[in-house]
Amino acid sequence: IAQMTPFLEKHSNLGLAKQALEYIRQRNVKKFESTFVSLKLSSLANHLKLSVQEVENRLRRMIMSGDLSAQICKKDGMVWFNKHAEEFNDDAAVEKLKTSQLLPGTSLPG
Repeated sequence: IAQMTPFLEKHSNLGLAKQALEYIRQRNVKKFESTFVSLKLSSLANHLKLSVQEVENRLRRMIMSGDLSAQICKKDGMVWFNKHAEEFNDDAAVEKLKTSQLLPGTSLPG
């Protein structure tokens, strides 16, 4: 956007371009959430072309607004996405895991 700022300002589109860039970055974070359980903040920063601090701030805003279910571990420089954890929070899901032998110490019935 920085390279195009004069052109965008001339045509009164700088605000729209900034909103579009924000949307694209947020959508990319959501793609990572659906693909990874955890990810290094530096990797996410490289992909989004932002600093690690900017990524951390963005993630915090998305978490606080409810757009993202994740935890940030600043010490390890990681983000842990919680999206898939919600899929296994009821008795039916746990029973399905037991019968498929995905939980340790369980066996197939019969």
